[in-house]
Amino acid sequence: MASISPERLGTYLDATNGNREEAFRLHVWNTAFSSAFYEPLQILEVTLRNAMNRRLGEKYGENWYNNNETGLNQGALNRIRSAKNQLTGLGYNHDPHRVAVELSLGFWVS
Repeated sequence: MASISPERLGTYLDATNGNREEAFRLHVWNTAFSSAFYEPLQILEVTLRNAMNRRLGEKYGENWYNNNETGLNQGALNRIRSAKNQLTGLGYNHDPHRVAVELSLGFWVS
């Protein structure tokens, strides 16, 4: 329990009226519960990303992320620039598939 910060455990302590043992059990349960969502969330992310990348490519061209007609806001453009920089740093080119994969779920849902 010493490895969990007081701030992190605080929410659980509040929920268990200060019982540290119960708070730790609740923390462990929450971690297990959250991990159960990992696979479905990953499938959702890949499915959403591929569908949107495909549709954007059909409408604005394969390199849709470079097309001004997409109407992407500055936040999206910044995320795209960051993804490209990340790819460059890893020694990859900016092919459409790699750029799409490098963009987070947050990009696709926004």
